[in-house]
Amino acid sequence: MTDSCTEQDRLTKRWNARLNARSLSDYALFPHLSVIFEKNARNINYMAALNFRKCLDLRKKFYNSTDSKRENKMKWNIADITFLHPPDVFTGTFDNAKMQARHEQQMQIKLEEIKAAIAGEADPLKAMKKLHTKDQLKFFQNNEEPFRDADRFEEAVLTLFGKFNGPFSSGGDAAVWNTLFAACDTTRLYSLGNPITFSSATVYRGSVSGCMRSLSWTPDRQRAEWFAERWKNPSLGGGELYEVDIVKTNILVSLQHRHEEELILTPEFIKSAEIRAFKTAR
Repeated sequence: MTDSCTEQDRLTKRWNARLNARSLSDYALFPHLSVIFEKNARNINYMAALNFRKCLDLRKKFYNSTDSKRENKMKWNIADITFLHPPDVFTGTFDNAKMQARHEQQMQIKLEEIKAAIAGEADPLKAMKKLHTKDQLKFFQNNEEPFRDADRFEEAVLTLFGKFNGPFSSGGDAAVWNTLFAACDTTRLYSLGNPITFSSATVYRGSVSGCMRSLSWTPDRQRAEWFAERWKNPSLGGGELYEVDIVKTNILVSLQHRHEEELILTPEFIKSAEIRAFKTAR
């Protein structure tokens, strides 16, 4: 067994050997090594040596094969995915050439790490969650059939809807959510929520004025009023409280959040429902 000191010496020797070789072919195969190294390699610490080993592992995984072979390893359709990197997404540039080169190297390493993570994931929902939130919807749309094959389609739609939409607020293109929910298996989607114990009810929605035909509602009027009051300021769009009468079959799924119960209604019902502004006294 080797102790940490021996391991450090071994890795540092490998680093020094690489520095002395300065092979152009190596740099062509592994652009991560094209950073500017310190001339005095004796001062490289143990963490730097470990990072060098990590880079070598990435090289072995991604640069010892042809582009076509690397593409074959990726089972998911990743076309048009930006590959943003949490938690910070910096898409700008640096005026300093050295800082820009370092930034591009770090982004490339992150990119390869993310691709390796999703390529090695058999579950499409888990693969999707490894991406930045803003990349997840596109990944899902690219891979709808694998999600269906894995019985993850409905769960993925709920996951995405929760990320892009706060309860009773709308995010993104409403037509996208209408289409996705309409494509869900209603029995499977219903099973992901809570049992619905009533046959008919009046439900409420507090939202920005004019946004009444959304899928998200609640039987809790006080909670809906809170949302309407939140956007009451005209500079925020003006808040309105709406109500609509429903029956059980108008509900896709009932979700219990920390502070509210959310009912997601069917797109077909919402399209023609008789929604009215709530009035204290009718």
